[in-house]
Amino acid sequence: MQEDSPAPISPTARLLLQAVFIFFSGLFLFLVFALSSVLVDQVWHAGRVMPGVTMNGINLSGLEPGQAALAILNGTEIGDEKSITLQYGDIVWQVLPSQLGLELDAPASAREAYLYGRQGSLGSILAYQLFGRRASHDLQPMVTFNEQTAFNYLSQIAHEYNRPVKEAELGLSGTQVIAIPGQVGLELDIEASLEMIADYVRRLDGSPIVLPINQEPPDILDASPFAANAQTILSRPFELTIPAGQADAGGSFSLPVEQVAPMLTFTRQQGAGQTIIKPQFRDDLLLAYLSDLAQRTAIQPRNARFIFNDDTRQLDLLTSAVTGRELDIEESLAAIQAAINEKRSSAALVFNTLAPAVNDAATSADLGITELVHEESSYFFGSSEPRIQNIEKAASEFHGLLVPPGATFSMAANMGDISLDNGYSEALIIFNGRTIEGVGGG
Repeated sequence: MQEDSPAPISPTARLLLQAVFIFFSGLFLFLVFALSSVLVDQVWHAGRVMPGVTMNGINLSGLEPGQAALAILNGTEIGDEKSITLQYGDIVWQVLPSQLGLELDAPASAREAYLYGRQGSLGSILAYQLFGRRASHDLQPMVTFNEQTAFNYLSQIAHEYNRPVKEAELGLSGTQVIAIPGQVGLELDIEASLEMIADYVRRLDGSPIVLPINQEPPDILDASPFAANAQTILSRPFELTIPAGQADAGGSFSLPVEQVAPMLTFTRQQGAGQTIIKPQFRDDLLLAYLSDLAQRTAIQPRNARFIFNDDTRQLDLLTSAVTGRELDIEESLAAIQAAINEKRSSAALVFNTLAPAVNDAATSADLGITELVHEESSYFFGSSEPRIQNIEKAASEFHGLLVPPGATFSMAANMGDISLDNGYSEALIIFNGRTIEGVGGG
């Protein structure tokens, strides 16, 4: 039996096999060379940082870890021998990194630099040996950031430099209106500041840290225009006039500027979409003034006075009735405030009318007077002239006076003002058991 011989290999297949063999042989030799190179390089740089390694721009190539730590400590803008510049608005100052919770770990940074090119996957190590030895590899230092320390320091800054928003105001210096400027509110944004410090740690370029500030502008920063308007109120006296329809219409009460000034206050109002400042009288002081004025301007209503005509058995008018008035304090106050709000220097007072109970048209039938009820006579022959004058004066005050049914008549209440100016004279009176001279005696 004849055995089959193997089929001959074609030239193409033989070339392909040779190519595969050469490729894998070359790859093997390359790997042997690369590994040998890594081994030689590791042995050559044993205990030293690999070539091309920098940290934050500091060349650490060929340095031992201790030397690298010292170089990092001296060259990095983070140690306490290096200050950091903070800026709050226009305020600039220097601060130690430790005050912001920043601490450079130079030994750990040096260790990180030393391990570069020595650790990681075999591929990364080979890549460094083949392609990265002549390139620069800048690493970041190892810096710890204690946010609580930074927060505490930033809180101190906020306490010292933050300021509340203040509205511009108007004040008084005597009779002069002065403008008190407002203030923009400033508040340190602590959370955003912490982010900026963290970003500084990533950069470590020594640039200033401009702290972010939230600003709150006031509605009114400059009150000078309102001061000029308010000053017009104090340019002349303020007049309170008696309105038409009153017996003393046209009369007035003048408030000099020296009296007006301490009564003024300045209120904030909304007008035309903006905040404005306007002068007003203080309600309490104006009420006090009007309460006093109410007493001076009050007129008590007085009934008509009559005498009974025995012949006609009707009433003859002796004295016409008097219509009274009282000052309407609330309405007058409102009128005055409206006037000053409109920059007027006068306002009309407001009065309420007080009608008498009995007017001139009353008749005997209306009042139920049909006859003489009672009559008394007294003689004072031989009395002194002052006594006679006082008796006549008092009697005139009672003449024709109406006493309503059930009422109690009081001589003292109806004698009027017992004074020399009112027609009374000095005569003998009894005072504390003694007879002395006194007005209205007799």
